[in-house]
Amino acid sequence: MKTHTLQKLVAVGILIACSAASAEAAPRKRKESGAAGVKTPHTSPQIRQMAEPMLDNILQGFKFDDFNIYARDFEPSLKVAGSRTKFFEINRYMQNSLGAYRSRIFLGSVWKQSKIMVLWKGSFEKTPEDILIRLELAPLGKRYVVTGLWLE
Repeated sequence: MKTHTLQKLVAVGILIACSAASAEAAPRKRKESGAAGVKTPHTSPQIRQMAEPMLDNILQGFKFDDFNIYARDFEPSLKVAGSRTKFFEINRYMQNSLGAYRSRIFLGSVWKQSKIMVLWKGSFEKTPEDILIRLELAPLGKRYVVTGLWLE
C-alpha cells in the first residue's frame, strides 16, 4: 500500500515537472556570472536562502488550496489555466494520501546544466515514510524561478 502511494506521488512529481519541461526553452550552459544578469548563487547556504521561501510558498499554497500562493515563484508558462486545474487535482490527492505538511530537512543542492536541483527530506501527517522534495530552479531575467517540483 505504501509503495503504491509513493508510486502515485512520483507520478504527481512527473506531472508537475512535465508541465515545466514542455514550457522551457533550450537548455543554457551554466555561467559563473549567471544568465541574463542573474546573480548565480555559489554555495549551498546561498541556494538554500533563495529556495526556502519558494518552497514555503508552494507548501502554503497546498495548505490553503491557493494556486496563486503555490505558483508565485513559478516560471510564467506554468501559471496558465491548465496548470491551475491540475494544481487542484494534485492538491486533493496530496491531502488525501500525504496529509498536512509537518517539517523538512535541507539535504543540499545539485547543479544540472544551468538549473539547480534543491533537495529536502519532508515529513507529512499521513505517512511515516520520508518524502524527498525536489525543487528545480532556473534563471529567468534577473532572478531564479521554479521550473519543476517532485515529491517522491
